[in-house]
Parts: sequence; C-alpha cells; structure tokens
Amino acid sequence: MEFKFGLLIPSSDCCGWDFVECSTDHTSNNSTSRVVTILYLRELFWDLSPQPREESSMLAPFFHIRSLKELHISHNNIQGEILGDGLANLSNLVHLGMHENNFSGSIPPQLFH
Repeated sequence: MEFKFGLLIPSSDCCGWDFVECSTDHTSNNSTSRVVTILYLRELFWDLSPQPREESSMLAPFFHIRSLKELHISHNNIQGEILGDGLANLSNLVHLGMHENNFSGSIPPQLFH
C-alpha cells in the first residue's frame, strides 16, 4: 500500500513513525507481529489552506487498514463527500476525528454501524 506522502509503504516499519501507533496483532501466529491501530494525521495540509484543498478520495488507502481503532484527520482542509463505504471497512474504529475540513453532503449511515 502506498500513500502519496510516503506515510504508508509496505516495505518499511511504519510503527516507528511519528504519526503512527501500533499494537501486537493477537490474531497472528507470529508473536512479534504488529498492526497499525492509530493514525495521527492532523494538520498535514493545514498550512496550504485555503488552497489547495485535498479531495476526500485521498483517504482511500487508509480504509484498507482494518486494524485501525483511531483515525485523526482534523485540520486538513479536505473537501468532498465523506466516503461512507470506505469507513465501513474500518470495523475496529472507535474514534474518528475529522473537524476543520470541508466535507460536503450527508453523514453516511455506514458511520453508525
């Protein structure tokens, strides 16, 4: 998986990065296996406001991290609709921080499952 700012690169150990927290994967047979549980992606684009704005589709790579429990994307000037189908993939998500963006449309019902 790749993210355009090099945040998610499968060949590197992202658990040591500033914006990432990991925990032991208890579903794995490998006792040293770790999974990403928290992403702190606040203010990555805030200095760019009011232009350019990032499209909400840029969040798509994060919807494949099913171990994610917290996603902090506040203060990023992201515009577009909230991608409910993508967020529905994050079945372990218990906290979603997304204020100070420019999302449009309705709140997707997938957020309430």
